[in-house]
Amino acid sequence: MYLHKDWQIQSSCEVKASAAEISAAGFDVKGWHRSDVPATVVGVLVADKTYPDPNYGTNFKSFPGMDYSSKTFSRIRTCRRIARFAAHGGSGPNSPLLQKWRRK
Repeated sequence: MYLHKDWQIQSSCEVKASAAEISAAGFDVKGWHRSDVPATVVGVLVADKTYPDPNYGTNFKSFPGMDYSSKTFSRIRTCRRIARFAAHGGSGPNSPLLQKWRRK
């Protein structure tokens, strides 16, 4: 018996059984997501095609919990610009980019 193969996962919101029932031999796992370990939940759901490939186009934006509102996305882009600016030696406390960020 290998412990890294033939695992299955399911959201606790979907399962109405107790932990003891789930742990019992023969528990019906029809409709659960197959997985090998180690794995992340998102990795499992991408592997079984529940979620689309996150590395293609803007698929990652369609995942639950991903907030790409214009305000959040703008702050992420600004943080990346500051990091790039700092990496190239322009990170002084009076740099125009940092001053602009502080005003917001």
